[in-house]
This record gives sequence, C-alpha cells and structure tokens, in this order.
Amino acid sequence: MRRWLLLVAAGWFVAGIAIGLAVPRAIELVFPADSALDPDEDYVRRMIEEYQLGSEQQELLRAVRAAQVREQRAIYERAARDDWEQLPRGMASQLRMTNQRAEQRVEALLTEAQRQRFLRDRAGK
Repeated sequence: MRRWLLLVAAGWFVAGIAIGLAVPRAIELVFPADSALDPDEDYVRRMIEEYQLGSEQQELLRAVRAAQVREQRAIYERAARDDWEQLPRGMASQLRMTNQRAEQRVEALLTEAQRQRFLRDRAGK
C-alpha cells in the first residue's frame, strides 16, 4: 500500500511539472505576444530589421517610442479634461509636435548612414 501511494504521489508530481512547463507555452500559442498586438513593438522590429540597429540603438528606440506614447496620452487626457471643443485642432497640433520630436530622437540615435536612409525613406512616404 505504501509503495502504491509513493507511485501515485510521484505520478502527480511529474504531471504537475509537465503541466507547469506546458501551460505557459500553450498560453503563448493561444495569445501570441507578437507585434500584431503591439504596434509600437512592430515599428521597433521593422526599424531594427530595416536599419540593422545595434542593441543600444534598439533600447533607445524603445525608450523614444515609450516617451512618445506617454506624451500623446497626456495630450489626450489634458484635452479631455480641459476643453472638448478645443480637442481636434489643438490635439492635432500637439500630436504633430510630439511626433516630430519622436522622429528627431529616432534620427539622433541612428548612425549617419542609417539616418540618411531613414530620411530618404520618410521623404518617399
């Protein structure tokens, strides 16, 4: 009887480990953490591939994108809180400035060759 209990306990232990290892992978398959769910990360990945960014440049680019999102969120919140009628015109201008600052920051983190290509690509859009 005691041997049987040890075998059952060992079986449950092994099953627990297997489930513990399988569940995170199953969740990742069902809910992929890929760029389709995060447009900022999609942008970062495209920039990394397109301009062969180094690891420091990648970190800086992610920081630029995070700052841009924070600034945009602050504009939305301020506009929503202060004056709804001012929202479209004022928001468009502020968002344009936020985007220009983010582009300048992106340009600053690129090497000269990457920057020239980035500027050519931006002009073509």
